[in-house]
Amino acid sequence: MKNDIKIGLALSGGALRGLAHVGALEVFEEHKIPIHLIAGTSMGSLVGGLYAAGRTPKFMRALSESITASEERRYIDITIPRMGMIKGKKIEQMIYTLCGRTKIEDLNIPYKAVACCIEDNKVVAFDRGSLTSAIRCSIAIPGIFEPVLYEGKTYVDGGVLERVPISVVRQMGADYIIAVDVNARGGTNPKPESIFDILFTVFDMMEWQAMERRTVDADVTILPSVRHINPASFKQAKECIDIGRDATLAVIDKIKQDLSMMGYSF
Repeated sequence: MKNDIKIGLALSGGALRGLAHVGALEVFEEHKIPIHLIAGTSMGSLVGGLYAAGRTPKFMRALSESITASEERRYIDITIPRMGMIKGKKIEQMIYTLCGRTKIEDLNIPYKAVACCIEDNKVVAFDRGSLTSAIRCSIAIPGIFEPVLYEGKTYVDGGVLERVPISVVRQMGADYIIAVDVNARGGTNPKPESIFDILFTVFDMMEWQAMERRTVDADVTILPSVRHINPASFKQAKECIDIGRDATLAVIDKIKQDLSMMGYSF
């Protein structure tokens, strides 16, 4: 049996619905599914980056479930909306607290954070430099967060062009790709209660329309049913993570069977 198969993980955007990725990672660890390569868009870049840096799913779950409504408000630095509703400096500070001065090239697992460059009109997958800066570029949802000026270029959320970065993981050399897409269609959106709810939902709809015309080229795609989760609040963090667990458990046998057929031994 051979264990040189590279398993890649592509994590979608989806704002706080992306906490479902944490549940998926829990299941992979419990079932001894190693992850050798990770690419993430938006929230997927944050969860994937923390995992690549050695933060455990247990740590990410505990952190997410501990954030209160008052703490949420501390991370929202409203600004005069010239380029975005939220300046994003406080979010960046939070990411820095979690990641420190970590460089992408020094991570435990090869990783890329996917963003879109405004000037070049293309997807950029950061594979070097500051992990904090790369994640901040990747999560800059247009209209909500101000774009990020980084190394002379302007970046916004990678979901504009690459909601689920499957092609990026394949280019990294993955032999078997697991995609987690928290924005799959089905069900209805929760009733919006704020301008942020509306902006998150509209961006989600635009991402889906762009993705619908593309082929999803993963070996297995996990689709957590999180349409009812508020993408702008941590108040449903536990439920969202648990849904990610359940969706992953539903396909874990297929993943193990596929890998066994490829010659992977557990």
